[in-house]
Amino acid sequence: MVLSWQEKLSLSVAKQGTVPKHVAIIMDGNRRYAKQRGMPRYAGHHDGGDKLLECMEWCFYLGVQVLTVYAFSIENFRRGEDEVSAIMNLACKKLAELCDNRELVHRYDLQIRILGNIHQLPADLQNRIEKVSEMCATNKGYVGGNQFLHLN
Repeated sequence: MVLSWQEKLSLSVAKQGTVPKHVAIIMDGNRRYAKQRGMPRYAGHHDGGDKLLECMEWCFYLGVQVLTVYAFSIENFRRGEDEVSAIMNLACKKLAELCDNRELVHRYDLQIRILGNIHQLPADLQNRIEKVSEMCATNKGYVGGNQFLHLN
């Protein structure tokens, strides 16, 4: 992703102050976002995933050492089957994109840890998680930090 000049300017100003070492993001509100815009629920989750990637880029630029993302709660399995399936497919797709972006992962020396009750996830997503974990196994984490994705 390439930062716009407005983002670069804003982030340059933000860098002048104290930058936190650890930032945590709770992925919440994607359904409300979609509803307010007359979009299907899955589109809200998709846009939320895109925004997360933007936030990751901002964290790289600012020098944040650790990014924790709380992405999926066990309670989310109570949602409709179509919505849960769409979220799982989106997670699988985003992790596949991460694998396809191997050069970026190694350039930033990203260490990605996916925590939680992974065994409760669909097999294809579990396999993708394993591939991402293997790809990053020797990385030490950008600026000495780690990327965490919590699926709990």
